[in-house]
Amino acid sequence: MIFRIILLSILLIGVSCSHNVEKKQRHYSDQTNKSFEEIERDNAINRYKQLRWENWNKQKKSKIKTIKPKKYSHQKRTKKKAIIKVDPKEQMIEVDQNLKFYCMENRKDNRFKDSGSCSTHTNKILQQCEIKFSWEDRNLLKCVKSKLR
Repeated sequence: MIFRIILLSILLIGVSCSHNVEKKQRHYSDQTNKSFEEIERDNAINRYKQLRWENWNKQKKSKIKTIKPKKYSHQKRTKKKAIIKVDPKEQMIEVDQNLKFYCMENRKDNRFKDSGSCSTHTNKILQQCEIKFSWEDRNLLKCVKSKLR
């Protein structure tokens, strides 16, 4: 027990008597301090140059990645529609029926208040389709029907 007390007291005295040794800062002459500042400034400038160069390389690489080669679209070759032969007399009757039915269906429409306005409208459509197709072609009827919608 006494041994512990002695050991504890020696340890306590040793710790309380110890003190930090202050490190003295080195003092240099003004010329040396200036040269240190210049060295630090040069190091900082070089570091920023390096960072800018790295950033430039990243931007340059990213710009290259964003440029994509132009994709050329190939125009699809449209096959000429085969002319489906039809009797012209029957076709005239069928087209005429479609034009009259259109006028009957839209007789109360505001566009066709006048008595002849619907027939002139349908005749214009027929003339446009006659320019594209002949009376022997089934596509004439398809053209008229699609434009009457």
